[in-house]
Amino acid sequence: MEILLDEASKELATRLSVDSMTKTTVNHFCLQIDNSMKQMNETKELATNVQTEITTNNDMLNVLKAKNEEMQNTFNQIDQLENIVNRVKDTYNSVANNLDQMERAISASTSNISFGLGKKSSNATVQPYFPPPGHVNIYNTDELFESISSSK
Repeated sequence: MEILLDEASKELATRLSVDSMTKTTVNHFCLQIDNSMKQMNETKELATNVQTEITTNNDMLNVLKAKNEEMQNTFNQIDQLENIVNRVKDTYNSVANNLDQMERAISASTSNISFGLGKKSSNATVQPYFPPPGHVNIYNTDELFESISSSK
């Protein structure tokens, strides 16, 4: 009977031992730890990739900002050139207007003069009318280009 008790006690000891009772739980726990470690490594990798992309994007942003400043400077110069062209155009139009008015006035004053074509010529001299030209703002070239040279 003692042998039977010894065998039963050994069998119960192996079945009820801490190792055998916790073996599946410990294995499951180790598996969960391994999975968590893999996820942490993947997350670390993703974070590193995101950081690299952020750095690349920031570099591109800085380049874009610099190019934007260059473009703004170019646009400002274009605007200044447009102002110069408009001033020159206005001056040209004013001069052309004055010239047209003078030509019309001269034409009107000389159309009454007979040049001896079938009529008796008179000894009276006729002075054609030359009206004074209108005021035209003519800008100094240095003044026009001063704003462009100072912006460079």
